[in-house]
Amino acid sequence: MASPYIKAGLLTLAITLLGFFFITQLDSMRAGELRSSVDELMFQSESERMLFLYAQTM
Repeated sequence: MASPYIKAGLLTLAITLLGFFFITQLDSMRAGELRSSVDELMFQSESERMLFLYAQTM
């Protein structure tokens, strides 16, 4: 029979590892969303700049 301290330690370790796994997945998901938002913003800014330059030349 295993010691209750060993069981508690293993349970704590398992919960901690699961927590880190879920946090890592959530962080990765949010980083992807942020990256796509930044790309959209850069595209919009570049489009506005091109329209401004086009309007100046006309």
